[in-house]
Amino acid sequence: MNESALLAAVQDELEAQTWTGSSNVVFGTGSVLIVPDLAQGLKWALESGVRTPLALIHPAAAESDPEFNEEPDFIRFSFPVLLATLVPGGAVGEEAVMGANKTGGSTASEGRGIVEVSQEFYNAVGKLNALEAVTLQVRQVAEQGAAFKEPQSWIVYRIYMLEAFGSAT
Repeated sequence: MNESALLAAVQDELEAQTWTGSSNVVFGTGSVLIVPDLAQGLKWALESGVRTPLALIHPAAAESDPEFNEEPDFIRFSFPVLLATLVPGGAVGEEAVMGANKTGGSTASEGRGIVEVSQEFYNAVGKLNALEAVTLQVRQVAEQGAAFKEPQSWIVYRIYMLEAFGSAT
């Protein structure tokens, strides 16, 4: 699988991911995007009203045959995925971390915290490995970041570094 196919497969699987025990999707239409820069992508998505939770996928570094340096067509792709939630209420942001104000019910995305969304992200990565025969690994989970947005809403995000092997062609 080449980089383009890999990015599309991750995007498709995240768009199809449903809340465990439900048929409701985690990420709404237009909430899983492939972007050239994570920080600018997050800023743009929030300013343009993209529904949260959202996932931003960024093509990053790639390395040709990192172990033996003998197969130039064998590539290790790395790409970060930023997950973000915005949950109103609270002065310190606990709601955006753990979830609150779940007005859509227990199987809807509204009011879900980053911890809940992260679990469904891991489920989607596992499905992709099983269904598409891709070895996709979460190599690193970045420290959580947050910003305050009026009126009393926290935007919480976390970046996951994915890694997969594929081909240049």
